[in-house]
Amino acid sequence: MPARKIAKKTINEFRKMLIAKRQILSGDVNCMEDQALKGNLANSAGELSHTPLHLADRGTDNYEQDFTLSLIESAEDEMRKINEALDRISDGSFGICEPCGNSIPLERLRVIPHTTHCVACQAKIEEEEGLW
Repeated sequence: MPARKIAKKTINEFRKMLIAKRQILSGDVNCMEDQALKGNLANSAGELSHTPLHLADRGTDNYEQDFTLSLIESAEDEMRKINEALDRISDGSFGICEPCGNSIPLERLRVIPHTTHCVACQAKIEEEEGLW
């Protein structure tokens, strides 16, 4: 299906949706960063007090910190994709599949508004990567 123009009203709905999602993610990232910082401060305070920590406790703390950092990285990656989608809205290329140039169905955009691939191209990418 050749690329079609998305109605201005619909574009504005996507813009609002993307901005709201970005704000939520930003708040989540800030909260996770605060938690990770508190964990670091607690660990350093524990080390200064010479309170012995069990190795399993340290392992759990390290795992939780690594997990939190991974979540932060994922959220920041999604925020980057959202910012790129907002740029595409501004330049008029929003809703157009990058590989094939066809329109991305509105139903797909409503589920993944920052996507740059139609269903067929995404399926091809996942097949090539061995994801299914």
